[in-house]
Amino acid sequence: MHAILILGLAVALLASSAAPQRIEFRAKDLKECEQSKDNPGQAIESCSRLISQFGRSAVATQPGKADEVLVSAYFHRAAAYLQRGDFNFAIQDYDQAIRLNPQYAAAYHNRGIIHARNGEYERAVQDYDEAIRLDPNDAGAFINRGVVYQDKRQYEPAIADYSQAIRIDPKNPYGFMNRGNTYEEIGQYDLALLDHDQAVRLKPNEAKTFMNRGNVYRDKRQYDRAVQDYDQAVRLKPNYVNAFINRGIARFMQGQFAAAVPDFTRARELSPDYMLPAVWLFVASSRVGRDAVDPGMKEMKNADLKKWPGPIVSFYAGTLAAEALLEAAANSDAETQRYQLCQAYFFLGEYQLLRGLKKEAADEFKLVQTTCQPPFAVFHSVAKVELERLAP
Repeated sequence: MHAILILGLAVALLASSAAPQRIEFRAKDLKECEQSKDNPGQAIESCSRLISQFGRSAVATQPGKADEVLVSAYFHRAAAYLQRGDFNFAIQDYDQAIRLNPQYAAAYHNRGIIHARNGEYERAVQDYDEAIRLDPNDAGAFINRGVVYQDKRQYEPAIADYSQAIRIDPKNPYGFMNRGNTYEEIGQYDLALLDHDQAVRLKPNEAKTFMNRGNVYRDKRQYDRAVQDYDQAVRLKPNYVNAFINRGIARFMQGQFAAAVPDFTRARELSPDYMLPAVWLFVASSRVGRDAVDPGMKEMKNADLKKWPGPIVSFYAGTLAAEALLEAAANSDAETQRYQLCQAYFFLGEYQLLRGLKKEAADEFKLVQTTCQPPFAVFHSVAKVELERLAP
């Protein structure tokens, strides 16, 4: 699951006492500059014209006192760069906006988003801290700082930040959504359901709210309710790959392997480069005695199978040994290695089941239980179900 990030908002511009010709130029370019969400390319061009006209000398000679239009131009150009994924340019412009106006909370906020996306969590928290100090009523800054804490598995401060965001803005669904996901990760399913109920009430037309709640129902083994929520997510977003995958997993856990096959097939069709649906489809098809090597699996031969989870595909295709699969799961980053080992143990267990080796399968699923802790709880849940099926 992925937590929701909220962009900071620009402050309104004050009236200017500049000469009429300069005001006319500002009005034309400022309107386009501020439309970064609608047309980031045009926004960058318009903001750049403003910066060129007002900028370089003011930045060099009057830091903190330059025209606020210039500050806004840097801010909105940074937002346009951020929207296009040009993070380095966005950082540079947020730096300039902050240099010109050190009290600009939204600039700290948005710069924090980029640091977080770059995995620079300490810098992100520093920027969110400053944004919150300057604007303690910015619910989005609390949500985004909570996202960082959640990504770092620091669940208590994450929940505290989401809770504060909810106090500030109880109509913002993302505080409830993210707190609900956090509760799910730590196994507090009843609290997670309460939050996801609120998110659904506040955002009834967003597919993700239903999928998130469906995941909790699935973890609680209330499969019928889970499928109902996944059904609604698909109705709202017919090409929602993750909803199809999760509905397939719920049916797999329920023992309805034949019903899971169409979901994994559809996910495979919607995202041909996403390898895990192909593996799930292989396993589910095999559990109902069908030819497991579907056309999608064959197409995987042209994919980059060295990149995870490609080694799982190679293992099931018979071109990689189990020992080599575990070696491929190793990674210098401890969290990444845990994630990859979690999946490797799980699909090794499923492979042993398909071969009729129940003891060996159980051994792998027990390793899943110790490896697949939050936030990889879905494999933990499925492995637990498989162990119960294997119990005498």
